[in-house]
Amino acid sequence: MATLLHRLGTTAFRHWPRFLAGWLVVLLALGAFSAAFAKPLSENFTIPGIPSEEAADLQAELFPGSESAFDAANVNVVVQAPEGEELTDYRQDIAELTEALAGLPQMPEDPQVVGPVEQAQMIEEQLVGAAQAAGGDRAAVREARANADAISPLSDDGRTGIITFEWDVDSPTDIEETSLDALEDVMSDARESGLEVEANGPGATLFSEIGLTSEAIGLGVALIVLVLTFGSLVAAGMPIFNAVIGVMIGLTGVTAMTAFIDVDSSATILASMIGIAVGIDYTLFILARYRTELHHTDDREAAVGVAVAAVRRTPALTWVALTLGAPAAGFTVAEALATDTGWVILTSALLHAPFYFYVSYSMVRYVFHDDRVTRDELYATGAAFTVVAWGFAYVYAAVQVVWPDSFAGAGTEGARSWFELLYLSFSVLTSVGLSDVVPVGAHARSLVAVEMVAGVLYVALVVSRLVGLVVSRQAMKAVDDRPDEG
Repeated sequence: MATLLHRLGTTAFRHWPRFLAGWLVVLLALGAFSAAFAKPLSENFTIPGIPSEEAADLQAELFPGSESAFDAANVNVVVQAPEGEELTDYRQDIAELTEALAGLPQMPEDPQVVGPVEQAQMIEEQLVGAAQAAGGDRAAVREARANADAISPLSDDGRTGIITFEWDVDSPTDIEETSLDALEDVMSDARESGLEVEANGPGATLFSEIGLTSEAIGLGVALIVLVLTFGSLVAAGMPIFNAVIGVMIGLTGVTAMTAFIDVDSSATILASMIGIAVGIDYTLFILARYRTELHHTDDREAAVGVAVAAVRRTPALTWVALTLGAPAAGFTVAEALATDTGWVILTSALLHAPFYFYVSYSMVRYVFHDDRVTRDELYATGAAFTVVAWGFAYVYAAVQVVWPDSFAGAGTEGARSWFELLYLSFSVLTSVGLSDVVPVGAHARSLVAVEMVAGVLYVALVVSRLVGLVVSRQAMKAVDDRPDEG
């Protein structure tokens, strides 16, 4: 592989106009195909196995004609009277509020927006009337009133109530910002009467369109850092240029895939983030090695070949990145969406832990392979230590999924959060023992003991290696500086 990459680098150096034109052709071809055949991105993101997904599937099975819970654009407007008062004292103000809500944009033609006091009375009259019409005795009527109280939008003290309505849209993502602004204006007007008014629910959240603001800010910061690092605008702009071209090709490729399969809208976000990171990182790898090679040779073509071939020896281009790194990145997103799903957390941990350990091993191997101490070795030493702590934190996350209650914390019960486990990991690895999270299960204690030993051995082996290199270099320098005898 290194030989093929060397050949690719030298060929690209000799025929750079053709390579540049080729990538532009690829970009234009993907763009043209996307414009002609691309379909809209999918908004239906599902994770099988999570409770909300199972509940939605059960609802669709029992009530085939009902609206999906994920498409419901309902809003709950909560109104509360000042302390010591009831909503019945604000009937006129609430009536004006419901009338204003009914006049909001994107509402149905005949919206049914009812205040909590009137809604509670209607529910009680309906249930009690049905019980009386059925010939129920006093017990049945009391039960009907109890059922009405259970589903009433009015609190027992009559101080707090809920007004519910639904936008006339297919899904919450179709709600316009102007509609939510109008809702906020209506609530602000209602607050002037002394009521506390707030809104929640799927229909009260704005789903913003995906933009490039964050990516543009990231590229700007990266450009400033690279200019300060290289001291050259051309050298700093090269990684940014490659990253932008890579992101453009990646995004058009993702869009083109919609012609064949359903692609979730979040794919474009992931593609832009990964594209910027990978584009800048690998350009820096090649550029840094190229600048280093120029200190040993004046043949720029040979320097480019060596620089491109050297990238193969970095861990990011090994199969570990493909089999562990990429799936781990995907499960990181899944964890954020399904925070309490055991199999997602376990799978993510089993992917992250070996990946971080491999990265740490690669950096330690780099430190031991070199024969002198530079800033790279110092950075690698600190990064390897940090990455090990992250790896063990994921190991602990997997342990408490397989063996619940393996860790205990001060004042709280249940599973530890990932940040608590990360704090424990750093406390153990550094041997400071300051964590309020402790292992109580046998398996957890065994793994914590392993991390303790790893922390001690890291200091003994890696730090002693760096000290040895410094001492050896100083001794060799002293020998070289010694004047010749005779």
